[in-house]
Amino acid sequence: MLRPFIHMPYALYCTTMTHHSERPIIEPNRVYSREEVAEVLNVSLSTIKRLIASGMLRVSSPAGMRRVLIRGQYILELLEKTEVKHDHDDSSGSMGTAGRAES
Repeated sequence: MLRPFIHMPYALYCTTMTHHSERPIIEPNRVYSREEVAEVLNVSLSTIKRLIASGMLRVSSPAGMRRVLIRGQYILELLEKTEVKHDHDDSSGSMGTAGRAES
């Protein structure tokens, strides 16, 4: 006899996105896996792999180990290197002169 299909709510079998204030704090001396870094930064694992391959995210890989180790300090350095700085001295607005029509 076949059992009837029981529909489970979406939230029970899919991970839900958490607000950035609820994510764990990055600890500089802790060692993270690639998966953990992806979760903490809320990006895909393939994004983490690209950051590692490009040299933007430093990693350690001890001899004889296939595992990649990522120190929390390396994550913090990545965030500092890629920080977007806004120029607050521009009183003409965010578009500057690029969005204005010439008269």
